Amino acid sequence: MDPGSNEPETAGKEEEVVVEDIIDAEIEKLKISDEEEKELKTEAKKTSEYISAHRSKEAMLNRMERDLIEEHNRELNKAIKHAKAMVAYTQSLIESMKKV
Repeated sequence: MDPGSNEPETAGKEEEVVVEDIIDAEIEKLKISDEEEKELKTEAKKTSEYISAHRSKEAMLNRMERDLIEEHNRELNKAIKHAKAMVAYTQSLIESMKKV
């Protein structure tokens, strides 16, 4: 065997190893990129769910506020009616006492 004949074979194997290392590094970069993309998608989904829940809570609170205002207005109207009735009754008593 000629020692010179092994050099091209060894050089070819070294090149293969270097190419495989480069390919492995690129694959690792792609894996990391995929993981980052998945993390971003997960984060975006969580953010979307949070915004949706926040809007839902806000809508519920707005309905509750509107209902409370309506109830309060009904109670005020009832109290005003009662007060007007009391004023009318008092005025009629005053008129009756004037006649006496």
